[in-house]
Amino acid sequence: MDISEAISIFGFEGLSDITKENVAKKYRQLMKVNHPDIGGDERLAIKINEAREILTQVLEQITILNKLQEMSNKPLIFTIIPLSELVKVYKGEVILLKFGEDKFVLNRKNIRAHKVVLDISCSIQVDGIDYKFSTLSQMNIKDEYSIRCVITDTNISEDRKVNIKAYGKDVNLTVRGIASTMVLNYEGLVKLNVTVERRVVDNG
Repeated sequence: MDISEAISIFGFEGLSDITKENVAKKYRQLMKVNHPDIGGDERLAIKINEAREILTQVLEQITILNKLQEMSNKPLIFTIIPLSELVKVYKGEVILLKFGEDKFVLNRKNIRAHKVVLDISCSIQVDGIDYKFSTLSQMNIKDEYSIRCVITDTNISEDRKVNIKAYGKDVNLTVRGIASTMVLNYEGLVKLNVTVERRVVDNG
């Protein structure tokens, strides 16, 4: 599940709706009618819980960005773009962005002048099942970014093979122990560190 799907499940219009109070209130409303114990759809309840976890992670990122704004002497306008768009800009493409009624062009020459936040997502396939993960990250000088993907497993003493898909990359990773990391390199322009972490669950 990515950020946009989580926002849609909670009925939010965008990032500005993601607050601690809104997420908690909407979660209670959704589970009041969808919880399996009261006859709700179990699959939908799982999606609601997954969406809440993603929105909570996004909220942590937004809190960091707000703190940066408070430390600044002037308001900061953050531009959110997918990681793939950053690679396109570095390759010379131009992106037209809208902010309210205003429009502006983002290109390789001016991108550092903007407060760019990257929407990073990937898919992890485990035993034929795809799990989607998303996070936000402020653009940095090294152009090296990270995403943490937590999966459940019953035995972390054995190696686990997973498949990672992210922005055209399709690679296999053997997770050893609690966590392993795969570095994805996009034409020498951007690096994405994908960490797959295993959380032990007891099926008994």
